[in-house]
This record gives sequence, structure tokens and C-alpha cells, in this order.
Amino acid sequence: MDRLDLTALTVRSFYGHPQPGLAALELGPGVNVVYGPNGQGKTTLARAIHGVLWPETVSGARPSYTAAFHFDGDPWRVEFDAGVARYHRAAAPADRLP
Repeated sequence: MDRLDLTALTVRSFYGHPQPGLAALELGPGVNVVYGPNGQGKTTLARAIHGVLWPETVSGARPSYTAAFHFDGDPWRVEFDAGVARYHRAAAPADRLP
């Protein structure tokens, strides 16, 4: 069974989030709880995670984010900027997730 563990997410810009810079840098395997007052970026993080998995669904004012994760035991990194997703698997350029 395929398994994806998100380990870090950095949002440089994303629609709906007025302030630049938002990061979740120490995500653990399993369930992570994101909580806080309104307007702090919880929904923005969820939208960025959605964009990591399905980049073709991202639209709006040129979101920019980076995610690190493990998929089936391999380290991956995706950088999304100006409508283009770039994937790296074990530090080498790769196609999007299978």
C-alpha cells in the first residue's frame, strides 16, 4: 500500500492568506493537528497540501509553496511556483507522484 508522510510545508504566497510566509516545518508521521485563531493560515495550509497532491487544481494569484514528504519510503520534494510544479525524488528531478 502506498503511503505518503508530509514532513514539511512552506508557503511563500497563497490566495486567501494576506501575509507572506507560513510554515509547518516539523510534521510527524500519522495525524498532525493544526489549530489556532481565525486568520492564522490553517485553511491556507490545507489548500497548499491539496495543491501538492493535485497541482492541476491550483489556481488564483500565483501561489508559491514547497513541500517535503516521504512516499513509499522515498524522500520527495515539490516546489510549486507560477503555476508550475517541480518534483524531486531522492534529490533527482522526477515526474509527479504516481
